[in-house]
Amino acid sequence: MKDLLIEKGPNREVDTNTIFPKDSLGRHFSFDFFIRKLRNGDSFDRKWLVYSKELDKVFCFCCKLFKTVRTKSSLATEGIKDWNHLSETLKQHENSCDHMDNLRTWNETRIRLNKNETIDKEIQERIKKDTEHWKEVMVRIISVVKCLAKNNLAFRGTNEKIYENSNDDTSALGLFNVLQDALKSLDLDINYVRGQGYDNGANMKVIWYDILYKINLVSKKLQSKEMLLDVDVKNLERLINYFEGYRENRFDFAISEAKEIANSVKVKPEFPKKRNKKRKKHFDEIPNTEREHQSSQEAFKRDYFFILVDMALVQLKISLVDDELKKCCLNLESNLKNGEDYDIDGDGLFIELKLLQKMLPDEAYKSRSPWTSIQIIEYARRMDMFPNVLVAYKILLTVSVTVVSAEEVFQN
Repeated sequence: MKDLLIEKGPNREVDTNTIFPKDSLGRHFSFDFFIRKLRNGDSFDRKWLVYSKELDKVFCFCCKLFKTVRTKSSLATEGIKDWNHLSETLKQHENSCDHMDNLRTWNETRIRLNKNETIDKEIQERIKKDTEHWKEVMVRIISVVKCLAKNNLAFRGTNEKIYENSNDDTSALGLFNVLQDALKSLDLDINYVRGQGYDNGANMKVIWYDILYKINLVSKKLQSKEMLLDVDVKNLERLINYFEGYRENRFDFAISEAKEIANSVKVKPEFPKKRNKKRKKHFDEIPNTEREHQSSQEAFKRDYFFILVDMALVQLKISLVDDELKKCCLNLESNLKNGEDYDIDGDGLFIELKLLQKMLPDEAYKSRSPWTSIQIIEYARRMDMFPNVLVAYKILLTVSVTVVSAEEVFQN
């Protein structure tokens, strides 16, 4: 059924004689909501917008089909009939990341269905995504269990008999068993979760504090109403430089701070000695003697410290690239502005370019002959979801270019 809906697309009846029911304020749905007005005055059809006669509500076709547990928009769930504020709601929705991702999924799936390319490969990718999703669910379940245990709160069960199904066994033993089983499924050692071991608890606390403290300082500046984009970029660059220096030079400082924390809670500040498991080695196996003889502190530096800092660096560099792209889009909007007339919506262009970069096939930029602007325009037009990109390319391809020699000939 879902595949059929994707192939057929939304069913829209366009009858100008239709009389829509009015709400208590005398307002009603209008066909004008199906049209998106761009900054330059062009019109773009919202093919994803669906109106239900029975419910007298509007829905987002692609978000309704591909919504996830994190989807919050009413257009993807119960629908909307607030006609007074619908124009602004639609504008916010069509520029949201969730909507753009669902629109992308709808278009790509529709194309694959038309080409009969939706067998094994897509199923395996979906299985991987589901696996990652349920891993995240498990982590959150553990957090909930710990929170309930800490605050002495009960689960809401329907059976009062202990050790039976639907029983809210919140005794110390019940909570411990639930937590222990969950940790085993994730291949985690419960000794690291008690908060009484020096080897990971205190060290992780110091490292996370240093990372989050610096990020929080910059985050508050970025959220300021007076923040300028060029200042935003410089702050991110300084933060990246800080973490690159932290990675190379601050490990010993973190260990020193962790020892102070351990001493304050009367925990011996020593890494436990690793027990080397004896196993039979294959005759052609190359021994990794350097790794086997590393101390616990060196192993912690390799397996935790570097990984945490590198994760922070990767995310910050992605943010920096995004900020540079957004800055360029806003500069283009500003340069093409004439009084109150705009040719480009900088924010909309930024969102569409990020998604277009993900959707373009490898042959568009990795082959020996990358796609031309015309080929990218044709692709964007087929996808029918990049109005601001199309406007930007049209302007690019119609910019007047003069040559000095040609001007001299003309003057003569």
